[in-house]
Amino acid sequence: MIPHLKNHLAEATSLYLRQHADDPVDWYVWGDEALQLAKEQNKPIFLSIGYSACHWCHVMAKESFRDEETAKWLNQYFICIKVDAQERPDLDKVYQTAYQLMHQEPGGWPLTAMLTPGQHLPFFIGTYFPKVSANGMPSFIDVITQVAHYYQQHGSTLDQHQAPLLMAFSILNEVIRQPPIDSMNDRPITIARIEWEGDYDEVYGGFGSSPKFPHPSFLNGLMYYWYLTKRQNEEDHNALKMVCTTLEKMASSGVYDHIGSGFFRYAVDVAWKMPHFEKMLYDNAQLLTLCVNSYQCVADPLLRRVVDDLSDWMLTEAQSDEGGFYSTWDSDTKEGEGAYYLWSQQEVKEALSPNEYQVVKQYWGEQKHFRIAEPISKIADQNKISIQELEGIIESARLKLFKKRKNRTKPVCDKKILASWNGLAIKAVVQCAIFFKDLKHKKSAEKALEFIYKNLYKEGRLYTSYEDGKCATKAYLEDYTHLIDALLSYLQLEWNESYFQWVTELSDQLLNLFEDEKMGGFYFTGSDQEIVLFRPKPLAEDSTPSGNGIAAQCLLILGYILGDIRYLTAAEKTLRFADYHLHHQAEIHGSLLIALQYFLHPPEIIIIRGEKELAQEWKEIAQKGYNPRRFVFNIPSEVSLSKKWSFLEKTTNPNKDSVSTYFYDGIQCSQPVTSLEIFKEKTKTF
Repeated sequence: MIPHLKNHLAEATSLYLRQHADDPVDWYVWGDEALQLAKEQNKPIFLSIGYSACHWCHVMAKESFRDEETAKWLNQYFICIKVDAQERPDLDKVYQTAYQLMHQEPGGWPLTAMLTPGQHLPFFIGTYFPKVSANGMPSFIDVITQVAHYYQQHGSTLDQHQAPLLMAFSILNEVIRQPPIDSMNDRPITIARIEWEGDYDEVYGGFGSSPKFPHPSFLNGLMYYWYLTKRQNEEDHNALKMVCTTLEKMASSGVYDHIGSGFFRYAVDVAWKMPHFEKMLYDNAQLLTLCVNSYQCVADPLLRRVVDDLSDWMLTEAQSDEGGFYSTWDSDTKEGEGAYYLWSQQEVKEALSPNEYQVVKQYWGEQKHFRIAEPISKIADQNKISIQELEGIIESARLKLFKKRKNRTKPVCDKKILASWNGLAIKAVVQCAIFFKDLKHKKSAEKALEFIYKNLYKEGRLYTSYEDGKCATKAYLEDYTHLIDALLSYLQLEWNESYFQWVTELSDQLLNLFEDEKMGGFYFTGSDQEIVLFRPKPLAEDSTPSGNGIAAQCLLILGYILGDIRYLTAAEKTLRFADYHLHHQAEIHGSLLIALQYFLHPPEIIIIRGEKELAQEWKEIAQKGYNPRRFVFNIPSEVSLSKKWSFLEKTTNPNKDSVSTYFYDGIQCSQPVTSLEIFKEKTKTF
């Protein structure tokens, strides 16, 4: 083996980059050193983007990046840069967009691109390449040698040759800068409802075929649509059925971890039987929120069990001792992909009592990866025992298998704390605290918020990620919007003036750093950040809710509460900018569709003023059940509101032995309601 010096990744803040620190490839992080070196040596940039739990990233690393011959070619002809997609989502968005423009299909990870050293334009781009040519894909060695040869012949003119791509980016910027239109209406959410049903799988639930992803934004949009029709006495039963059926199918299938809890990233088959075994914080946070909301609508015991187990998983497995929530859990161990989760029947039999084994065989079936084969009620009837007794047997067996599984090699957890995904997790935990009326979920949310404030909020600027005492880059749009959303959720659990101060600070920064004041909407990168090729202004949902959609929702709520015209205007301009997209691709803009409803039909905002304990009963009444258009803030009488929140300051409670409640309709506030009976009547959900 050829000896080599360590590359430049050993001190990186990203686990994914550090995983490649011993590669024979001379990797650099994205930054001035590597980019300048490419210019000075007139070498193309080899850019590899992935993340720590990505299975095919691991495969390509093992086959190619740890191979001495491959490394020799890369080091000789390229300046090689590794990027963590989760730590630098700006770079990932730009080059994934380039892949889509060049291939007319979605990209993925690992993303493999060769860039010009001058403008950093991709002149070749792909995803995974095998070491040996297979399944119609060229070998990686062939790719890099041919690209290197091509660059030697044409490198001096490549920037000019990339004029079509530059034009495409220019057109893309023109598209996102189109003039806003004047008319906005309810039609897009109806269009989306039709499109969601068109993609729905009537047999197995979910959307599309294999590989099958959970699509929480579709589910959330359908739940919201069901609520709107129910409220108007025109209930769309099928909208709610699609949501609940999907969650129930997922919860009973192989895409859910029945031993340790948590949803896996996706299923490789249409029936959800076999998952891709990585777990992502953002999936589990969104699905936990959906399960809580769905259970409040249908009271399904399976959904309740998932809420109990998944919320415990969030607090015990996903949350660090310091308070932040971890990012991802790998699918691979040294024993192979998914090995941590798979069982032989002999292993199961040895771990359980004979009675437990017989029950488990019926409940989870005889398969290597567990999924519910028979419903509990049917097994209880067959065995002539109560459902409660059967659940006790299954739980006893689960705990034994969980203990046995812990002795295996655990998949690697990427312990970086991402501001955006933590916002989603905090919102989910707050929903559980409201649902369970308990302290442990409340304390969990507080720990996470305090962690972010202490470690990711520096000199009035939010940062995107934290690990081992280090912050990475300044935060992006979704870091701000998801944290603002989480804080607004927490303030409905318990009023905290410091958090309210923080949420207004973050909202002001959102406007100052990200807003396109001229055309409306928000850029992904801040005005104080590096711009690579172009400045995206993403509107559509991907794996997480759209930053523009959540920005518009939160700014409308804050604008209504505070009577702040800046927030309301920014939200309206965002919606006017997005209106064309909402009418032409409605289903992929779920967060913006909900924001549009908030704008056209202002949600119900309730301010409760009174002695804290006395007012608690009123708050619980108002928060009962699923009501996505209601926002309840219980502000104790003893709280002295800042004069800069003068609009909110008008909500007072003159009598310390009573409660006064205020109902907002947009920026119009009602006369206070002081009768509990009248309050109950006014807060009936349906």
